[in-house]
Amino acid sequence: GKLLQLAESMASRLAARSGNLESLEGLLVYLDLLLARGQPREALALVTGPVGGGVLRLAEERALLHADLAAACGEMREAADVLRAQLAANPEDWAALTGYLDCLLPGSATAAGPTSSSTNSQQQQQQQQQPGMLTRPCASSSLLWFTGGLAARMHAGSIGASSQQQLPDGHHKVAPSRRQRAEDIEAALTEAHSTIEGMLSAVGAQQQPQHQDKGRQVTMRGPHLAKVELAWRVANLSASTDPLVASSKWQLLAEAILGYMQFAGQMYSCSADLRPYLPHVAGSARTWLLQQLQEVAGFPTAGQGASTNQLLAGTETALRKRISALQVMEGLGSPVFGSEAQAVQHAMQLMQLYVDAQHFYKGLDERERAPADELPPLAASALVSAAIMAPSDAAATGHLLHALLMLEAAAATRKWSAPIRLALVALHTLLASPGGAKANMDFLRIKHVQLDTLGGHFLLPALRAYPLEPPKAAAAAAGGAASGGGSEPKRPSSKLLAKTCAFFSDHRKDAGETLFTAYSSGTYSKVLEFSAFKERLEASHTHLLARAETVLDSLQVPLASIPQPTAAAVCAQVADTWDALGFKDAARATRPAGAAQQSTLQECPLTLPIPSLQHTRFDEDLSTRPVWYPPLVAPVHLAPVCWWEQRNMEGGLQGSGLGWWAATASAEAEDPQAVAWRQGSHAAACARLHLPQLLTASLLCLAHAHEAPASATPTQHLARARAAAVAMARGSLPSSGGEASSQQQQHQQQELEQCLEQWGGVESGPDWAYLPCSQQLQRLEVVLGAAMVAACEATLNANAPMDPDAAQPSPVLQARIELVQAAMLAACSKLCAMLAPQPQSNGATAEAGPAAGSNGVMVLPGAPLAATAALVHGCLAWLPVFLQAWSDSVLHLQGRMKKSKTSAQGIEACSTALSAALSQLSQAHQQARQQLEGSLHSVLQWQQGQLQSLLEKYVGGDAQQLWAWQHSQAFDARCVLKAMAQEQGALLQGLTDMCSRGKKAAKK
Repeated sequence: GKLLQLAESMASRLAARSGNLESLEGLLVYLDLLLARGQPREALALVTGPVGGGVLRLAEERALLHADLAAACGEMREAADVLRAQLAANPEDWAALTGYLDCLLPGSATAAGPTSSSTNSQQQQQQQQQPGMLTRPCASSSLLWFTGGLAARMHAGSIGASSQQQLPDGHHKVAPSRRQRAEDIEAALTEAHSTIEGMLSAVGAQQQPQHQDKGRQVTMRGPHLAKVELAWRVANLSASTDPLVASSKWQLLAEAILGYMQFAGQMYSCSADLRPYLPHVAGSARTWLLQQLQEVAGFPTAGQGASTNQLLAGTETALRKRISALQVMEGLGSPVFGSEAQAVQHAMQLMQLYVDAQHFYKGLDERERAPADELPPLAASALVSAAIMAPSDAAATGHLLHALLMLEAAAATRKWSAPIRLALVALHTLLASPGGAKANMDFLRIKHVQLDTLGGHFLLPALRAYPLEPPKAAAAAAGGAASGGGSEPKRPSSKLLAKTCAFFSDHRKDAGETLFTAYSSGTYSKVLEFSAFKERLEASHTHLLARAETVLDSLQVPLASIPQPTAAAVCAQVADTWDALGFKDAARATRPAGAAQQSTLQECPLTLPIPSLQHTRFDEDLSTRPVWYPPLVAPVHLAPVCWWEQRNMEGGLQGSGLGWWAATASAEAEDPQAVAWRQGSHAAACARLHLPQLLTASLLCLAHAHEAPASATPTQHLARARAAAVAMARGSLPSSGGEASSQQQQHQQQELEQCLEQWGGVESGPDWAYLPCSQQLQRLEVVLGAAMVAACEATLNANAPMDPDAAQPSPVLQARIELVQAAMLAACSKLCAMLAPQPQSNGATAEAGPAAGSNGVMVLPGAPLAATAALVHGCLAWLPVFLQAWSDSVLHLQGRMKKSKTSAQGIEACSTALSAALSQLSQAHQQARQQLEGSLHSVLQWQQGQLQSLLEKYVGGDAQQLWAWQHSQAFDARCVLKAMAQEQGALLQGLTDMCSRGKKAAKK
């Protein structure tokens, strides 16, 4: 408060002394100070007075600031008049239009609608009830409410909150009312319609756009889109006041959308302009709009044959209007196919239209957008719909391969088309082809902030789900060669993770210089914006995810090598990676030095410094995902598995068009589904980041178990292991830091037991078989972590019992070992069933999908390989290291008992129980590896034997019409399929070899 007052008085004296401010930046800072202090009227006087007139040279800037501040003071009429005058001067000013409608119809942009959340509505009600709070309904000026400014920073809402900003003010309170009298709303609507008609008259509403046949130089679309915006706001207000009247208002929105289609359908931006409004159209209005769009598209409905004219491109303008109509129909969830054959037929018809439009591509630069570029993604969407309806994963794989080959054919000549490339990345991910996914993403050349917005949710799942080793690294791991004589080639996932972490690290290092440069140049508002951007990147979810996967990725090669690394080597590797990622305390706790280790552990917090969910920023651009590739709540390495599981669920992926994630900035929206996605994604990333801590703390606890009770070191490591296990189980972070008290440890123990109780104890072990594979694998990690914690506790108790004769074996350890056995057996059984080749259904046809032999398809679905890799490179990889450390600790205990020449029945019983539990867990691990190795070996032999015959059969048939038109030497369907099959063969061989090496280590 006092600092703000001092800053405001200094700025006031500066303005009074010179009668003016030096620049626009100085004015913005002064206005920001006034708003932060709750003085919007003083800010308004500054803008409308001589100071503002001397700095604001552009009338447009001054008008927008004037309107914004007038609305903040509650002078809605004054703000509306200013903005209306601005629209008369510049009808294309969309910011002025939305601000004008905000003033006329307060609350219309945030009223309860089809995509609004109850959480957001409740939050707004609470904000409106706060005394002394001023609501700004006008969001017209980006100059005033710049990112990082004091006003925006001090009074910003939570993630995804309304764009309305609240400011403290001791004299005024303006809250948009949703219960205005009908005549007031009617008057406001009349004025709004009149203003829009004036805008249309100013740009010549009846005059057709110039260069219709080019479809690229249409201007002044804002006044036409304003009709859609107004119709949406009216329907929003009706939905919040009278739901019975709302149905007719949504019909008006559908009519406005159709009207805009008729005007701007030939524009490339038409469907993008309408995209935010499509999720709101439902019911009878949606049915009517689809009927009208079907006529505009001039395309046969699902299941109907096409006439010759329907598959001819015609003029470029006519083609663009048809494509825009098809895109809007897809956004509304149409067409709905009754069978796989209908979906495939629709895709073929779209590709016939695409082939007929190829004459428009002659002489066109390959980087320039072409008229029919949207048709291949639309056809791929139809083929994915066929895959979703397919009766088996094998049949679905055939449809996805058709879609992939068709898009690869299109990409051969349209190399820089982002929709085609992103769709190919998704398809390669679903079909276990990480190399293909990376190759297509490389064409987009994402860098810098795009690693945050695109790389994390598009490419990272493909590279982490299928950990393909470089040939040299794989040979070294198999032969046990030490790295030397040159650097080993990095895995693709390692390169992407290193590049992503380097982006965040470099930006953090360069932020100080950037801020100093902006300050030196006098761009003071940019200083605040850069500072806010730095903080946003530091709290990025992609940053959190990249750090978690980097630690696990760094362990992948050591754990797969022969001989397997020792516990000390694993801890050193994790400590080095944590140190490089900035987790200094965790690195020190993982490798304490000498006599200072106890004090070091006491100073280190129990958990990693991870931003909470409320402080994590989700920068992912989810709107770039295809309609059939929604963001799912899943760990990054299990994302393909979850997609296939959703496909097998009734209605799992059969949506009704664009979902919550289709809108801009949807990752931070307040929609309930968006909230659930954020919660699940954050919890999954935290669990992945805590997994190395669980492993290393358990290993260190066992390594120092013989020091108990003389040293507190093993107990402190046990507390860290327990904290990590609890964090993994509950999907959030323990709030305590430092050394946990006995009461906190007891609370964590109870919480872990409650989680295991909810999943079912040993008695309900067979229920694991009915869980989806992704849930089995996630829960297996948790129950195995709980068993590791129990093993450490039992070992410590055996080494330092209060009464040696009264010591008792731990019943908790035995129960958890049995729970791990049940979970591991269920997961392995399901994976073996998934890996088994699936027979083709008798009723399948070449047009309807799987082009494979009677034994299955040559390319496996992504789910079996991703799930198997998650288990083999996860629990089965680091469990032998823990078993070896546990075995050493038990042997040390037994050796100490022999040397002491004293017998204590309690300790002997504990030692016997530990040996039995160790043997039981080791047998479960060895059995799981043997079972998986046999299945993987069978699949590998089958694939190698059937490859050539399946290639010959697949490239034939009617389905080749989807890509046979492409005669470019850059595309060969046979080569694409062979490369995918060979890549999967390498994945299978790597998993088989690792199972074999792990089995030998387990026997040892």
